[in-house]
Amino acid sequence: MSSSHHKTSFMVNPSPLSSIKIVPESNSAMPGTSLSSSSVLLPSCSSDVPLQMSSSHHRTSSMVNPSSLPSDKKLDFDMKKILEGHNRGASILEEYDRLRLISPTTRKQVISIMAAELVAVCGYYPTMQQKHAVAKAIISFFPELKDPTGETGYEHIYCSKGGQSGYLFDKLKNIRRNLPDSARMKSGKGKGKGKVSTSKGTTKRLEAVLTSEEMKEAEALCRNSTDKNTVRAAMAKCSTSRHAWIQDQKPFMKDILQRYPRYRDMPDLVQQDFQEIYPDASDSLLKKWDGHAMALLAYASTCREGKEINDEYHALLKTRQEHTQLFGFLVLMKFLPSYNTKGKGRVSQADMEHCIVHFHDVHRPVTECLKDTATRRPSLLVKGTKNNVEEIFLQIEEYACPLHTPNIVNAFDILFKSYYVYNLAYPVPASIFYLYLQTQIFGLHHDGKLPPAIREIASAVNAAKK
Repeated sequence: MSSSHHKTSFMVNPSPLSSIKIVPESNSAMPGTSLSSSSVLLPSCSSDVPLQMSSSHHRTSSMVNPSSLPSDKKLDFDMKKILEGHNRGASILEEYDRLRLISPTTRKQVISIMAAELVAVCGYYPTMQQKHAVAKAIISFFPELKDPTGETGYEHIYCSKGGQSGYLFDKLKNIRRNLPDSARMKSGKGKGKGKVSTSKGTTKRLEAVLTSEEMKEAEALCRNSTDKNTVRAAMAKCSTSRHAWIQDQKPFMKDILQRYPRYRDMPDLVQQDFQEIYPDASDSLLKKWDGHAMALLAYASTCREGKEINDEYHALLKTRQEHTQLFGFLVLMKFLPSYNTKGKGRVSQADMEHCIVHFHDVHRPVTECLKDTATRRPSLLVKGTKNNVEEIFLQIEEYACPLHTPNIVNAFDILFKSYYVYNLAYPVPASIFYLYLQTQIFGLHHDGKLPPAIREIASAVNAAKK
């Protein structure tokens, strides 16, 4: 999640390719080539690999009636037959028979071949069930690829829980990048409902796409209504178009707040938006944090580096639940330092905390507090002390958005979700802190290896909970 933007693709009517085989680099499709030509560029995980339709398995390239697509229940991918019919399949099978293992390079080839087969059979936007079927077929044929720690065993290939992810999902996204804009829209089956692929791949049901006039009416209602329930309903109504605008146009934060100013006086709208994108993960922090914070404090008490924060916690006159919740976050800030991009080593503890939360005297005007904060990314502005939090604001650039409750867990929940809803990259000094929340609390996918510090703390927390 270190990339600066999360991509969004809208579901389109599937158009099948024929069975596809890898061809020499010289036959690559040039940008702008029509889809009706004999070849189409399908990027691999590591580089762009041109793929061409096999003449022996030719299928029409015209748009397919969705009712003609295979039923999910009947869909069966014969791995052996598919590989034997591919020009690289023989070498893959020979390597596997000889070594009884799959190298990372070969695994990429297998994913590429199966993604092409899935597109050929089911179109550019296969269902989750169809993607599950392919992933299951892969680990059934190559059991060495099975993840023994996972629920299905193929989560690394394809997982639809808490947002779609995995090698197969990423490959399909790469394939769709070469579609012309005219092919990127899809009307879903049934009247007035469709699907949209969100920034992290979660597929959700949506109401009918609003017309331009309906969109203007909803936005005007959001701006002018004094009834908060009416505002929430209007914001939900135009959430699809708003999310697409943020993802595709990548507007500045000030432009988002100017077009949707109710984010400023109703920052909890961020939670509503996030729930629509990630319904399975939306309440993860609120449910998990009490137990997680206690485990983090127990971990800190066993480490020399945690002595200072542990002493500060126990020095409180009367420890309350909200103290445990707050100090749980402070432990993460202490033990998850980030590294700056100029090779100067670890970011200082003060710089990291300043990107996340800053405390101010309760009597100091908010306008004065804002002047002391250099970061323009979302952060928490707290009036009070660690012992007594009285008021919390979500600070975004020069705005202080009141959270209407001094609950620190709710505040961190809104803070984290704002990065997803507003399509923002984590600030570098706090990137590992947010990555911990992303992967260990919300269970959202991360492309790449987790830092050892996250793995170590996660293992210690899990052990403490047993």
